[in-house]
Formats: sequence, structure tokens, C-alpha cells
Amino acid sequence: MYKKILISNTKQNEYFKETLGKSEILEDYSHIELRPEITNCCNFECSFCAHQIMKRKKGFMKDDLFNKILKEAKEIGIKTIDIRNMGEPLLDEKLVDRTQAASKLGFEVHTHTNGFLLNFNLFNELCEAGISYIILSLSPRTEFEKTRNRDFGVIENNLNEIARSNYKERLIVDMIGADHTQKEEEEFEQFLDNLGFQIRKKLITHNFATSNINALKYNYCHRLWNSFTINWNGDVPLCCMDYDGQLNLGNVYNNHIRDIINSSLYSEVRKEHLAGNFLEICLKCDNNHINNNLINRALENYTGVNTI
Repeated sequence: MYKKILISNTKQNEYFKETLGKSEILEDYSHIELRPEITNCCNFECSFCAHQIMKRKKGFMKDDLFNKILKEAKEIGIKTIDIRNMGEPLLDEKLVDRTQAASKLGFEVHTHTNGFLLNFNLFNELCEAGISYIILSLSPRTEFEKTRNRDFGVIENNLNEIARSNYKERLIVDMIGADHTQKEEEEFEQFLDNLGFQIRKKLITHNFATSNINALKYNYCHRLWNSFTINWNGDVPLCCMDYDGQLNLGNVYNNHIRDIINSSLYSEVRKEHLAGNFLEICLKCDNNHINNNLINRALENYTGVNTI
């Protein structure tokens, strides 16, 4: 089940063990980002996404489960909810109501979207419901149309409309991918800048733990400590990279969130991780391996200290 590996000798990894990863048992839940997957259905077929090979059943989260999640998250002091996982959240017709319900309980609420359905009216409704920000995952036009098989013109129209909104500052753009020229990237950035939008992060697509990376050394993964994903049916996978729920840590229908977070299995996985004994899925995941800054951002959010 586990394999012994070498941990990279970096300041981030050392500091991780002293702070966020100091124990396999979590006592402070306030730094956890809760990720309820309200649906794993999607309107895109992105070539870089594991959605195309995902085998688990597709569906939408029921109201009683979503409300139970909010109640229990509030009880243990979770502060942030990121409505997303392996689907397009905007496909859920209850997204505005669910955003409002979470916001009224005092959660910071945000979501990720491909932007195809994010028109002016829906954007404003989500903002008025209390969403803190919406992260739009984009690429320059040619790469977007090649990897998503969708018309970039729809995105252009949506962004032109949202630029007129009083809430436009709540839209954040992440640029994903690397299959474009420098000129295309510059034109893309200029297009966004002309509308008053900025790129928050430039991300390289990851492998969703689907292939061996054959690394000599590895980094600790912060997700075991500061994120908690719940699939639409209540199952709790290892993390957001566990797209098919290979490791089921429990079901929120049957257990309190707190009891799953510190269950014997979840705690064992964290303990072994700290000892340098990684699960197979972690060995295949390139997310932290390709970008050690992920660890630094997690530590900075947790401690307020930049470790670079």
C-alpha cells in the first residue's frame, strides 16, 4: 500500500513538518478548504482533464447532504468553501441558492468554472448571493479551442459583459496550459487587461496521478492537511486528484466531517506521508513535484510566513 521514498531537502519541506504537517491529527480546522462537489457532470471535454477517463457515476449533490456539510463545517470552524471538483459547478441550477446559504453562515465562498455559462446575469446573481470570487480557468484562444473543443468567442462575449458589472473585481483568471506561443500569451494578457482583468496564476497542466513520474525525490503534499473533498454522493476521496475515488475515506451521509478528517485511516495516511511512505496515487501525482511553490503557498496561508 505504501512505498518508502526520499523527501527533497528544501526549506519548504522542512518548514512543512514544523507547522502544517506537525501531526497526523488535525486539531485546528480553520485552515481547511472544504470542497463540496455539487456535480461531477461537465459541459467540456478538455484534453488535459481526467474527466474523460473518470468511471464513477455522474450526478448532482442532494440538498440534505449539502446542508449537512454546511452545518458540520460551521460546527468545527471551517471558514472557506470552494464549490468544485470534477465537474462544472455552473451546471447546477441550485448554485446561486447554495452560495447564498453558505455565505449567510459566514463562509468565504468561491468556485472554479470554465466560463462557458458565466454570463452577465449569472455572474451578478452569484455575487449578490455572497460569493467572494469566481476563478475562471482559461488559455489563449488557439490553445483554448484546441484543448476544450469549444468556441472562444462565447468566453469573449461573457467577459465583455462581465466587464460592465459592478462586481467585476470578483472575477479571477487562471491561465492553464503551455501549448501556445509567447505572442499568443501576450495577446491574451492584453485582451484581459483591456477589460480590466488580471491573470492571477499561470499553471501547467498536471497528470491527475495517472502516470509514473519516476522522481528521485518528492515533496510533502499539503492537501492531506488543508483540503477536504466531498464527492456529490457524500464519499470522501483522498484529495481532489483522486478523481475516481480510489481511496474512500468515508461518507458524509454516515459520519460527521470531523470524524472522517481524523479517522484512523485518514490519520494513518498522514502519518505515513510524514514518514516518507507514500501511497501509489501520491507517487504518481506530479502536482507538488512540478511546483514546490504549492507547498509554500499552503504554508504562507497557514502561518503567514513566506518560506522561499
